[in-house]
Amino acid sequence: STMMHLIKYEWKKTLFLKLFLLAVVLIGEAIFLYCAFTRDFDSLAMNVSILILSLGLMLSPIISILQNLSLLQRELNCKEAYMLYLTPHNSFTILGAKWILSLMETVIWTALAVAFATIDTLLLIHVTFGFTPDVMSRLNELVQVALTPKTLQIVLQLCFLFFAGLLQFESIAVIAIVLQATFLHWKRGSGFVILVLYLLLMYLSTTILMHLPFSSYMLFPFAGSYISMRALGQVLVSLLLSAAYIVISSLLLEKKRNI
Repeated sequence: STMMHLIKYEWKKTLFLKLFLLAVVLIGEAIFLYCAFTRDFDSLAMNVSILILSLGLMLSPIISILQNLSLLQRELNCKEAYMLYLTPHNSFTILGAKWILSLMETVIWTALAVAFATIDTLLLIHVTFGFTPDVMSRLNELVQVALTPKTLQIVLQLCFLFFAGLLQFESIAVIAIVLQATFLHWKRGSGFVILVLYLLLMYLSTTILMHLPFSSYMLFPFAGSYISMRALGQVLVSLLLSAAYIVISSLLLEKKRNI
């Protein structure tokens, strides 16, 4: 389909940075594995590897979104920007492909972070203590604590809110970029106007999310009742706001293309 072709095109345009970030994470993982197997736990190399892995996996989705925003800004403001207005694809498809790509990238980086954290933790336990019956018993107790409804509720809610927050940040930034590049292009003080608009939209979104009429104590009967109604409502409304901002940006861009 047209959307899939655009997503693949956007993916290829930003592939170099993704591979670079992945290479940095893999270098950190390689150093970590070397220190773990040589039992060099207190070395500078081990601390550096943990720092690389933590920052790399945490910042990679943010960097990817910032790159997508920077690319959109260049596409709308460069000398060849008129090509975007001549493309047969409508603005909803173009911006929708960018938004879906950011969604996919965030999911991929989150999955990688969970995978690396799980593997490295199990490896450290194995190298340090071995999987003896006593260690396995203690590990099982730790897993039971980690899998309690309260712990899972906190972890899942934080992950979902971070995930939805990133997409909302990108969607609001897209509106600012589209406005600056179309209706406020070369206008005096446009940068200040866009900054104020961005802050107002962020304030509006935050206010809406903080005043959702859901009880923070009532659990939603899904996935073992691990997600509170308030957190679930915040995530869903955040995603709806993100989609609404993308639609508004598409309407603005489409109107400019039709002028």
